[in-house]
Amino acid sequence: MKLLNVNILIFLLLLTSCDIFETREPEEPESGRSATLPATTPSQLFENLKLALKDKAVDNYMRLFVDEFSMNAEFSFVPSSGAASKYPSLLQWDLNSERLYFNNVKVATPEGGSMILTQSEINNITTVDSAVFQFDYTLIVPFSESELENTFRGRAEYTIKLNTNNEWVITRWEDIEVENFSSWSELKGLFN
Repeated sequence: MKLLNVNILIFLLLLTSCDIFETREPEEPESGRSATLPATTPSQLFENLKLALKDKAVDNYMRLFVDEFSMNAEFSFVPSSGAASKYPSLLQWDLNSERLYFNNVKVATPEGGSMILTQSEINNITTVDSAVFQFDYTLIVPFSESELENTFRGRAEYTIKLNTNNEWVITRWEDIEVENFSSWSELKGLFN
């Protein structure tokens, strides 16, 4: 009986001395991140692209693209011709390359610095479950190192499709250089 009382006493001491049954303070949500909405329309998909760049949110950025779980299609990227000759790795571009480039750009920009994308729609051809959109774009990247070029201009042609979740995703992205500006492909090649 004495042994049972000692065990109960030890158990009560352990129970009261540790906080395993106590609730903890809730963590604050991540600040500086915009919530993206499901891309149930093409315009929401392109708005999510702008937000992912602005917030440098890698996961939100990668949700823009087709994946093997949401539909039977692969992502393809067609770089601008000038960038492809300068960076041959762009010719074998895939989703892993996309993630790596985005992470590398994120690291090369200061905390709190936002990438700003402006796109002007030129043309679109939309069917029930797929569409092709052409935009003239300007992408400004606030690099920590001032000697890096920070403005990229060109024309993007996105082929988008509805996945099994009824959300629009990018399946093909063609980058076209314009005039004498560095294109988005140059940025991808530099940070791959």
